[in-house]
Amino acid sequence: MNIALFVPIIDQTGGTEIGTWRLAEHFAQRGHYITIISTQALSHWRKHLSIIDYTKGIRLVRLPVWQHSQYIFKQILTIQASWAFPLLLRETQIIHLRGLTSEALALARIARRIGLSTLCVPMASGIYGDAATFSPSIIQDSDSFDWISALTEPLRAEVLNCGFPTRRTGVIPNGVDIDQFKPAERQTSEPRVIFVGQFRPEKRVDLLLSAWTQIQSAYPQARLKLVGGGQYVAHYRQMAAQLGLSPTFIPNINTTEVLAHLQASNIFVMSGISEGMSNALLEAMAVGLAPVVANTLANRAVITPEIDGLCYDPDSSEALAGELGRLIKDIELRRRIGEAARQTAVQRFNLESVVDQYLALYTQLLGEKY
Repeated sequence: MNIALFVPIIDQTGGTEIGTWRLAEHFAQRGHYITIISTQALSHWRKHLSIIDYTKGIRLVRLPVWQHSQYIFKQILTIQASWAFPLLLRETQIIHLRGLTSEALALARIARRIGLSTLCVPMASGIYGDAATFSPSIIQDSDSFDWISALTEPLRAEVLNCGFPTRRTGVIPNGVDIDQFKPAERQTSEPRVIFVGQFRPEKRVDLLLSAWTQIQSAYPQARLKLVGGGQYVAHYRQMAAQLGLSPTFIPNINTTEVLAHLQASNIFVMSGISEGMSNALLEAMAVGLAPVVANTLANRAVITPEIDGLCYDPDSSEALAGELGRLIKDIELRRRIGEAARQTAVQRFNLESVVDQYLALYTQLLGEKY
């Protein structure tokens, strides 16, 4: 099968980008011809002198665009894709668009004109999510998407509430490589809490730091590590200093290093409220960490509270501190929840199963078309 995947900026280190790479690599390992369509900033042209690179059996196309304005980004991307798609995707059968956005709609229109089947996957939920922030024009021209595959049933419900037809929607979750992400052979008994994600407002790192002031006072032996990057890193460092906290900030790092930090921890905290389905959460669960997550519909589609994770009121730092405190002081509770989290990852979110589901969907869409 000849498959293209689109992600706006593949060189970022967020969950969408990492998840796209992993899908592409597994498709390629199974013998499929894979192209990733993405962009690079015009100012970075010296970094990637060619718009086409090849790595791990994947063709990567970075279309040069202006990234400082969303409107200009979309316009330039559309112009670039209008000539690039017919040239580069002549043998492609389907394009898998990562994100329900106006850019994805523009690319879907172009793809349809050259005969490609189109699949779109919304990546975020809630007030910051795809369904809450996209343009009404997407609904008016929703036929440009042959299928919309949500990550969870709650995210699918958001899409349906906006007017997309039920008959062309489904659910396929994110997946995690359970052979790569697995528990450490030797685990620490000291309470080690880790956050992994981009530092943006919807990730609620400020609420986590506020909660940690209570944890630091009650459980001085606990340690907090924040792994990620983004434009708010300096802001959160300053906030931590003002609160008298000393968490460890780790900048964006590769998958191997993330795994090492996860295996050195035993509690995972996800304070964000807009996750469609967090890859970082799935990775932490696969490693056997006990997760504490905001009580949102999307998060409860992944964990079962009190079984393989704990939930807290997403607007309350006191509630977050309370759930973290339960795991910090109760070694048996965090061991039990961590083991259950690993089993959930293995049984429900194995990446190999997710790849099977996507390939079956691609075959279905191509069969309907031809």
